[in-house]
Amino acid sequence: MSENPTENEEILCARCARQGTTCCQNTRIFLTSGDMERVAATGRRDFHEIVAMTWPKTSAEDLDPAWRRTFASGVRRVLRRKPSGDCLFLGPAGCELDLSDRPLLCRLYPFDYDGNGIKGIHAHYCPYPENENAPLLLALLRMNRTEAEEWRAMFYEEIIAEFPPETVSEP
Repeated sequence: MSENPTENEEILCARCARQGTTCCQNTRIFLTSGDMERVAATGRRDFHEIVAMTWPKTSAEDLDPAWRRTFASGVRRVLRRKPSGDCLFLGPAGCELDLSDRPLLCRLYPFDYDGNGIKGIHAHYCPYPENENAPLLLALLRMNRTEAEEWRAMFYEEIIAEFPPETVSEP
């Protein structure tokens, strides 16, 4: 995946952010301890906050034990947002962080996944019309399933290391 578009090319996320609410706006992006280290290594400070959050009411099939444990304390570490609700790192050209420095959840969107693997596409926050055409959407975002699976595995390794099953009671 190309991290930066060419001079004449604008990334899809930048176009979408001007059209309406996207995944970078009015959402709470959970940060793993690995995310914290990667973003801090860029020299950025004061990019996160601790907020009260509880497990959302979902159907039984949506329960993911590892993900659910991240809600056990009732608070979560998330990316800070601007007063507008935009992600702190959302700029006019899209995300200001290089791909390798972005939180894993940001890299994974719009993939739907759980502890067992990538399940498909869930573009709930994507206002772009092509969000109904998964292959086209992924091409426009310069994403592929192989990279997403690597990020998903990394995400679960990080949350399981931080929230091991034997030390955190289920919410």
